[in-house]
Amino acid sequence: LSADPEESTLAEAAARYPLNYGSAEELMRFGPDVIIAGAYTNAFTRSLLRKQGYTVVDVEPAESLADIEANLRRVAGALGRGERAEALIGGMRARAADLRAEHAGRPRVDAVVIRPGGFTVDAGSLAHELMTLAGLRNLPAERGLDRWGSLSVESLLHEPPELLVY
Repeated sequence: LSADPEESTLAEAAARYPLNYGSAEELMRFGPDVIIAGAYTNAFTRSLLRKQGYTVVDVEPAESLADIEANLRRVAGALGRGERAEALIGGMRARAADLRAEHAGRPRVDAVVIRPGGFTVDAGSLAHELMTLAGLRNLPAERGLDRWGSLSVESLLHEPPELLVY
């Protein structure tokens, strides 16, 4: 999915790396020390890799900065890099505090995020949290449109945002 421009905003960057489809055979040929698997990676594949003696770290999709912190700690723990994770987390927290202070008391900029396929971001998402930190007001979330809701051109023209993010 990372290389598909209909699914990923980073498809061009992803094209620089060899693709794999998450099969155990593909991964085992690299002889990895640690395998980082998404929560939606095939459960049979994860189980097979574990039975073959590989360390498999399951990472849930991040829906908040707190989720990113948890994932950093989980992966760093498997890599023996806990101190590095804590340094990254400290930097993230400091930057978030700076952004909150910078935007405190300022009016928010009305914004709409459009993802590939015309989808948007909902209030319970990482993107929404980042928009808020950046001083933006997520219009679709305020109107109850969830991340699977698509935005029509007509709705954007009827109530145009100050900022359109793609």
